[in-house]
Amino acid sequence: MPYKMSSKEKSAKKQQQLRSASSRHTTTPTVQIETDTIAKIRASRFARSSRYPRHSKFLAKTDEEQYQIRKALNAYVREELQLQGRKTYFQRVYVLARNFEPPEENPNDKETVYSAAKGARQRDFRVFFQKQMDRIFNALEKSKCTQDILSGLFICMDTFTYLMIEGDEDMMGDFFYEMAAVHDSVWTESKVFMVEDKIGETYFSVFHCRRSPVININEKFPPSTPNDVNLMKVQHFKIKEKLLQVAETFAHHIKQCDEIDVESTLPADPYNKLLPEVQRIELVLKSDRFYRNVKDFAKTYRLIPAHQDEESLFWPIQNNYTPMGIFERSPYDANLTYNDYGKAQHDNTQLPRQEGEEKLDNEEN
Repeated sequence: MPYKMSSKEKSAKKQQQLRSASSRHTTTPTVQIETDTIAKIRASRFARSSRYPRHSKFLAKTDEEQYQIRKALNAYVREELQLQGRKTYFQRVYVLARNFEPPEENPNDKETVYSAAKGARQRDFRVFFQKQMDRIFNALEKSKCTQDILSGLFICMDTFTYLMIEGDEDMMGDFFYEMAAVHDSVWTESKVFMVEDKIGETYFSVFHCRRSPVININEKFPPSTPNDVNLMKVQHFKIKEKLLQVAETFAHHIKQCDEIDVESTLPADPYNKLLPEVQRIELVLKSDRFYRNVKDFAKTYRLIPAHQDEESLFWPIQNNYTPMGIFERSPYDANLTYNDYGKAQHDNTQLPRQEGEEKLDNEEN
């Protein structure tokens, strides 16, 4: 006979099945947290989509629109000149040169002095140069259109010149134009060392001419210094500092009413330390890379040099810079740029064939 379970055993078995079924549907705490997070995200999306959109509040513009017209270049120039209190810009130019002193035969000439080193009577270059300056200044005085005048300082260091000229730009251009005309009778070599633009004030009110002995130093420079950027840069700043100190020191003596006699030389203290040395002046005169002579400076003053731009120096020339038809080929052209340039066009271009040649081809075929 088959075994029959009692009611107690049936109830116990049923409870065990229910426990096993519930254990399969239970989740771990981590899975439960992720489920809750997803439910919250869905609820928040539903809440945002069910709300009405928020419109920005219109704000009336209270400030009036202001337009500013761009200033022209001459407007800026007028403002700068008005701040400086003048009608033209002032400029300061420094020149270093080698003097031209041929011997003079007339012993009674007041412009000649005896040179024991050269054994001959020579022209007093300071007197000669001052007469040249007086002639040029008188000519500029008649043609000037402002009340400004040229001023500056000239120091004759035996066979070398230290020249600083200052004044408005218009008169400066005319001065160097006149100076270039007499350049070869005054200097054998010259270099414009430095130009200062838009200076606030001038050192002097008149032009001064003085003498000074030659200053030497026991220093040798490499032969490549005049055209070497790094080597010449060091010497340039040393010379620049000396040129500025000479002008400032002499201007200070003039303002203190400590007038230096025109016929006497500059005192050794402090000018022997301030004046540029002969060796450094020689470097400037030998340098053709960084400085221009007075003639070239006068030719290009107030002129914009015109030269070709870099785009016109490339080869082959771009099609948009060439005239139409310049690249048309013919059987007699020789192209040195590309080996196969225009080859296809040359192959397609053939001479017209004669009627006899066409008949021979047909017979051969």
